[in-house]
Amino acid sequence: MGNNIVSIIVPVYNAEKSIRRCIDSILEQSYNDTEIVLVDDGSTDSSGMICDDYQKKDNRVRAIHTTNHGVSHARNVGIAESSGEFITFVDSDDHIAPTFLENYMQYKDFELVAGGYQTFPQHHQMTFQDNSYCISKGDASRLSPMVARLDGSCWAKLFRSNIIKNNNLWFDESMKFSEDTLFSVKYMYYIDTLKTISDTGYHYYVQSNTPAEFKYNFNKQILDSILGKLLDAYQQLEHKWRTEINHSNFRIGVACFPVQHIYDNMSDDDYYDLYYKYFYQADKEQFYKDSICSPYIRTITAIKAYLSIGNKKQARAIMKGCHKLYGDRIKTINYPYPLYSTIAKLISSHHFKTAEVVFLAYNKLKELRNKVGR
Repeated sequence: MGNNIVSIIVPVYNAEKSIRRCIDSILEQSYNDTEIVLVDDGSTDSSGMICDDYQKKDNRVRAIHTTNHGVSHARNVGIAESSGEFITFVDSDDHIAPTFLENYMQYKDFELVAGGYQTFPQHHQMTFQDNSYCISKGDASRLSPMVARLDGSCWAKLFRSNIIKNNNLWFDESMKFSEDTLFSVKYMYYIDTLKTISDTGYHYYVQSNTPAEFKYNFNKQILDSILGKLLDAYQQLEHKWRTEINHSNFRIGVACFPVQHIYDNMSDDDYYDLYYKYFYQADKEQFYKDSICSPYIRTITAIKAYLSIGNKKQARAIMKGCHKLYGDRIKTINYPYPLYSTIAKLISSHHFKTAEVVFLAYNKLKELRNKVGR
């Protein structure tokens, strides 16, 4: 393939309900010098057959089948099999607007192009301003506050294939989350120019607000390993750019510590140890007040999540554990939402049933508002 070909890598696993929408959005791009690399990661539904059907219909599509090793392995296979000069990633439950690639390829001379996105079905947006950066010309200090927003995903970005392959950049297949953050930070180590654009043509499907700890079997050791790799990558970037990098998104990683572990052991010491290690020896008062990592806030989020899936027994068990471990202290911080403040007061006063009723009523009201909004 010649210059200016964009390889779109799509990892696919049991995505029969969304994969057609995803592929169609890529095939309908106004910029069509593309190859679409579909990597079926051992799907047990009809996803693999759907990929094969598209390969038969359009010579830009390649369907590759592997045994199930996870999304990082699938992306790595896609990188290895790609032949375009540029690489971008699209997840199989997401889709892109018709001018997505055209808007990014206008800035192909930059070594990284990063844009925003919009979620669906909620239609929330994350946007960037149109800005150009050159590290060798002193722009590192301008760019460093942006890194926490730039590194959160591998999609909505246009990468150079030669930078990835020449520097042996791969997704870490041992990481259960933040593997795309690590990949992006490592990639930024090797670039000099970067362009942010205001485009929000990437449509990111948010299935639910289920906490990451529900999806993965995390423990302190796993999280410490992941955060350690990320910190090392950030420190290398800081050393090269000679400026401090904002890695506030570490708090999101720390906040994946399982709430259930706190109440199984009736102690938040392990959680605090992790927080203390990565947040400059913050004291416990700061820990409890942290808007993302606070065990009080995360406890209420976990209760809300369990009630939303109908698991009242587990929600009640966490309420009881919270009341026993924290008592009135759970009322002492400023919560990000009025609902959380109300629930904290109810838990501290042992009114668990009322807390359930309030949560469920809130969920019903939210559903009604969403229906009216449609």
